[in-house]
Amino acid sequence: MQNGNVDGGRTITVPYVYRKVVTAQTNGSVIATYKDTEGNELAPQENVKTDQPAGTNYQSLAKTIQGSEKMTSTPEGKTVIITTYELTKTPGNEIGTVREGEVIGSTYVYRKNVEERFCARVMHLKLKFRRQL
Repeated sequence: MQNGNVDGGRTITVPYVYRKVVTAQTNGSVIATYKDTEGNELAPQENVKTDQPAGTNYQSLAKTIQGSEKMTSTPEGKTVIITTYELTKTPGNEIGTVREGEVIGSTYVYRKNVEERFCARVMHLKLKFRRQL
């Protein structure tokens, strides 16, 4: 309420100017990625936290990466190639809090191990002996 003198029979308009204050909160997200030592993606990225307010706690986790076996046969035997993946590097930010307006990436790195095994074919031979007298 404004104070002042009233001037008889006269209307005075007093303008009030308001300023709108808007506070916008920009949320953040966290993703985990799983790659080999050459940067190839080994598993789909995981959305650990999506569009969360700053300060929200998160924890990303390593995954077990599925290996493979491939077998080839030759007249000499069979060769089996076994591929496995070993976790070699965990991110320094696997546990933390969401930051405003940021997408935090946690990258897990795996080493590819390839082992080749050969199994020779066993040949069964039938031998005939003659008796000599």
